[in-house]
Formats: sequence, C-alpha cells, structure tokens
Amino acid sequence: MGYNRTNHLQRYIKIQDIVRKHYDPNVTTYAGIWRKYVIPIYPITYKRFMEIINMPRLKEQLAEEQKKHNPILNNQLDLFDQVNTKP
Repeated sequence: MGYNRTNHLQRYIKIQDIVRKHYDPNVTTYAGIWRKYVIPIYPITYKRFMEIINMPRLKEQLAEEQKKHNPILNNQLDLFDQVNTKP
C-alpha cells in the first residue's frame, strides 16, 4: 500500500479552521494564534504553521486522497446494494 496523506491533510484543515475562527486582522497576529490555540493541540514549529495556513485547496486534496486510497469506502453503499439484491 502506498503512502497515505489523509491524516496530515485532516490535521492541516483543522489548523486552518482554528486560524479562521480566531484571526482578526486588526487585533490578533498569527504568532499569537499559534502560541495560544495551535501549540497546545498540535505541537508544530511556527515555520510549519505558516506553511500550513498558506496551503491552498486542502479539502480538494483530501477528497482526492480518500478516493485514491479508499475505493471500497467510497462505494460502500453500492456494494451493500449489490450484496442484498442477489437471490
């Protein structure tokens, strides 16, 4: 089985959500959000934090990764219908 980035991408999306929730351009800084909200949950460096919040289209990448590595889970309902319709 190949390398699966699903967990990394899910973590990056959660970090971006934390930033969206707490960032106010006139009041807060990224360093403040990193120190107060991100480090207690995800111990990463500030450099890596900045790379993560600048990553584009993470949700699309996650969907592609899940489709590529979990074809059975993506078609689970179809498989269920195939099994139940057999005589």
